[in-house]
Amino acid sequence: AFRVQFTDAQDTPPPAERYWRGPVLWQTDGRTWSAGDPFLLAGHSDRLQMRGRAVHYSITLEPHNRRWLFGLDLPVFISEPATSTADFQWLAKQRVTSRIHYEAISYLDFNTGPLPEELRAAALQLPDNTTKRMHRLVGNWRKAARSDSHVVSAALQHFNTRPYIYTLEPPLLGDSPVDEFLFDVRIGYCEHYASAFAVMMRLAGIPARVVTGYLGGWY
Repeated sequence: AFRVQFTDAQDTPPPAERYWRGPVLWQTDGRTWSAGDPFLLAGHSDRLQMRGRAVHYSITLEPHNRRWLFGLDLPVFISEPATSTADFQWLAKQRVTSRIHYEAISYLDFNTGPLPEELRAAALQLPDNTTKRMHRLVGNWRKAARSDSHVVSAALQHFNTRPYIYTLEPPLLGDSPVDEFLFDVRIGYCEHYASAFAVMMRLAGIPARVVTGYLGGWY
């Protein structure tokens, strides 16, 4: 996908902190996700608060015929002519049809600030195929939780303590794939877990979206 060189070897984050942020998905019909309204997400947010030390690096990106530019979460500067959306995704002016090289700056410690009401509404949108047992599961977490972070912890614990399996060859799912994944098959890959988690957070009243990208990398 791309190659990265850190300006200072000491700035190289450990693998668990190397999340390379790509397209952000807001809208779901319960089966697929999409980026949402481009006008809603236009412009760069001024809510962003950076902490700690900046990480400088360069990326050599292979052509993928889209405008997406990847950066270490969270990128604040990219030398390639590009724009940053309100969900902190960087988009090149043109589709990337040949290999490009750009410099970038990121912060690993940041706060994106409060969501404007229009973005909060977008991050709470629910599909029509949520089921009673999904509402019941999340409702139990919410009743027992003292804060939103406790709901998040309950969802992570659910995935880590129940017999879920990661596989690149999951079975086909039907009309309510999140429900079937959570309660019936419990087999899937990253998109199944991310989609289920985001929908459950929205059921709990916690704004959520799916941030795609890559984790880690090989030296």
